[in-house]
Formats: sequence, structure tokens, C-alpha cells
Amino acid sequence: MKRLKHLTLLAFILIAAMRGFGQKVKLEEGDLSPLKSEKTIAFAFSYDSMMIGAGKESGRPPGPPHPPGPGHSHKQQTEAEYVAKHTEDYNKKSPGKRG
Repeated sequence: MKRLKHLTLLAFILIAAMRGFGQKVKLEEGDLSPLKSEKTIAFAFSYDSMMIGAGKESGRPPGPPHPPGPGHSHKQQTEAEYVAKHTEDYNKKSPGKRG
């Protein structure tokens, strides 16, 4: 009988945990009713216009002002610009060495 109580309590805790950690959806606009019958949804994210680097819109809290060191530009740049700049800096620092 004691074991049954423990199993019931464990089942209750597991069910509560599953409900507590489930996905939450915050609807900002539109209607979710067309998705009601769907079991799975495929998402695709595009990072084509993503920029690298700190800026006012980076969301980071402001830190103490300091001059950027070599290879640490604080302007926003594309991935290709970032890779080219850091490759150039690395090759200047360690010529002939592979990363």
C-alpha cells in the first residue's frame, strides 16, 4: 500500500513537471486556429541579414569605455567581413601558422 502511494505521488509530480515546463506561446498578432489540427510544425530560420559586433541595438548592457584592441572592432559587420578581418589579424600575428 505504501508503494502505491509513492508511485501515485511520483506520477503526480511528473505530470505537474511536464505541464510546468511545456512550451508557452505568446500571441502578438494573428490567429492560431489553423494550427490546431497540426501535430508538428517545421520552422526555418534565416540569418542572412544578421550582423556581428556590438552596437546600440546589440542588447548588451553598456560596460566601461575602453579602446578596442587589435582585431576587436566594435562596429557591426557581416560574417564575411568579420571572418576576413580576423583571418587577416591572425595571419599578421602568427604568419605561416595554421589555426
